[in-house]
Amino acid sequence: MPNTTVPAAAEGVPTDPILYNRIRELMKELATLLDRTRSGAASFATVHAASSGRANIIGFDLDLDEPSLSTLLIRGEDDLDDASSFVDLVHCALEGMAPDRDINALQYGVREIRKALGRAHEAIEAARDQI
Repeated sequence: MPNTTVPAAAEGVPTDPILYNRIRELMKELATLLDRTRSGAASFATVHAASSGRANIIGFDLDLDEPSLSTLLIRGEDDLDDASSFVDLVHCALEGMAPDRDINALQYGVREIRKALGRAHEAIEAARDQI
């Protein structure tokens, strides 16, 4: 009896063509699932190798000419302004209290929240500039 080799797939070690075919199958399945999400709003998925450490992404195409995107940006800006007002209110209340370690910690937290709100405002402005 001749000494025949066992295919790599039978040994549990997939070869590159087998892996690529399986990836293609999974991509077709993902495409079908994307069509079923949120009434088909999801339009693409970016998948990276697990060893890359990069995040996988599900994306949604946005029509930048539609007023809905502008409306969302304006609503986001309004919500940020509301949050800023509440932060100012908390800051004023903390200023009126006797200073101690707890108050200092809260003031530091308020300052960091203000910085985060500022970054969010800048992000919205950058998005508006791209429209």
